[in-house]
Amino acid sequence: MSALDTTRLWSFLRQVLARVTQSCEFSRMLDEAVDGLVELFDADRGLIIHVDASGAQTAIQARSRGRNLRAHERAEISKTIVDRVLRTRELQVFDIGSVHADGEVETRSLVSFGILYAVAAPIVRVTWLGEDAARGRATPGLRGVIYLDYRRPDVEVGALHLEAFRTVSEMLALLLESSEEISATRRNLGEALERLDLATAPTLQQLLAPGGMAHLRDEVLSFARSDVPMLIQGETGVGKTLMAKAIAKASHRPTPFVRVDLGQGTNPDLARVLLFGSRKGAFTDAGYHRGKVEEADGGTLFMDEVANLPLPAQQLLLVFLEDGYYEPVGGKMQRSTVRVIGATNRDLALAVREGSFRKDLYYRLAKVVVELPPLRRRRDDLIDLAGMCLRRQDGSRQWRMSPEFQRTLLDPTLSWDGNVRQLEDVLEKARLRALARDSRANVLDLAHLRREDLGPLAVPAAVAATPALPPAPPDGEESGLVYRRLEAERDALDRLERKTIEDALAELPGNVSRVARKLGIPRHRLISRIRTLGITLDVKFERA
Repeated sequence: MSALDTTRLWSFLRQVLARVTQSCEFSRMLDEAVDGLVELFDADRGLIIHVDASGAQTAIQARSRGRNLRAHERAEISKTIVDRVLRTRELQVFDIGSVHADGEVETRSLVSFGILYAVAAPIVRVTWLGEDAARGRATPGLRGVIYLDYRRPDVEVGALHLEAFRTVSEMLALLLESSEEISATRRNLGEALERLDLATAPTLQQLLAPGGMAHLRDEVLSFARSDVPMLIQGETGVGKTLMAKAIAKASHRPTPFVRVDLGQGTNPDLARVLLFGSRKGAFTDAGYHRGKVEEADGGTLFMDEVANLPLPAQQLLLVFLEDGYYEPVGGKMQRSTVRVIGATNRDLALAVREGSFRKDLYYRLAKVVVELPPLRRRRDDLIDLAGMCLRRQDGSRQWRMSPEFQRTLLDPTLSWDGNVRQLEDVLEKARLRALARDSRANVLDLAHLRREDLGPLAVPAAVAATPALPPAPPDGEESGLVYRRLEAERDALDRLERKTIEDALAELPGNVSRVARKLGIPRHRLISRIRTLGITLDVKFERA
């Protein structure tokens, strides 16, 4: 080992310290720290070994000059030096050229690995316990060990090297402490947003109140407060997620409410990790992953589009539903108490007959089946549903719909293929247009509707006669004039909408969230309109 470059040392320490106050993916932080140590100290390998409450040791990060160590390479360490660090909580050194009290067995073992020199230091956290916290007293708690080894001869480590290594171990402890606090803050924020989302979502009574839901009311209310698994079926957009949230909200397990989206499908291995998690080192490049079952412990696990779950993962889910136990990839058996609600837009009984879904899992999951009807079969509920949607979208003002607007929504030629989700989109666009014309508006009328909002096939005559741009210019000079007039009216409406948004942004510069609240529209919709209208912002905003 060459003389320690102190300039590089201080640069590295500053980088580690900077990470303490930055938001960064946990595994990447450790990669950077271990890679930096290996390079700075000219070592061959570096590991961070975590020690849990039972004393079990796990290499949570293991690197060798820019790459992860394989499973068998992680085991090639001096266990004696690690145990000595854990026992003494002091930095320890192994030198093949020195005499050690541990005897020849350890030396022969290390020589077989090719290790000629190793250094390890404790990563110690400061834990404030009980009354000691009030008195300003701290109890040191061991977190793990930072370890480097060399497989080259003529390695010389001086006092400066060892002191720098101690300093790095102390800063790593601070780094890990900070990362845990950041992770805890994110979890708490996520749980708070989750509770807020549940609080603002319609209640079960509200969803079941319309006449079109009368046939489901008694059955759903009978089982909502139990732990019985439920299956919600229905076309895309009928409100399966809203129903699941309402059931969870009415139960004794309202939070956490954890959604697993299987809409795009996934392969069996990823599905297992997604549901049950994985532990560090379980497979190549595997990191710690907290599964959805663990996240939902004590609450409700909502499995959206459960019909897409691969068959091997269905077997694991069946075992979990039977006794509540699951096994993370590379981990030990764990228990989680959750209430499972599944949802699908497919006929799950048909999937069982076709062999793509297990029969035994179906009977476990579908103890209570809730079949949500499509919107075209709930035309008598449509105006009440529209009112509920408007209250959810903007509860700050009392929105009303003109009689003509209501008659248009009820037009029998409308198929409402997009169901409640399509209705929500129609109302949201209409509200935005109304606010673009008058920021104090609270009434929706035909001027705020466009034919393309209602679907490409059946278009009510009333809406067809409103100023809306046809798909293509009609033939003939007179028709061309009409098309240009309609196009001009659309441009004028876009300019008015642009001015409304720009005025609000000028009043609340850089704060997109507050502008969205002022205009009474969701933040992601405002960002979408800003991009569509080509409005430039002085600040960057997060992805919607």
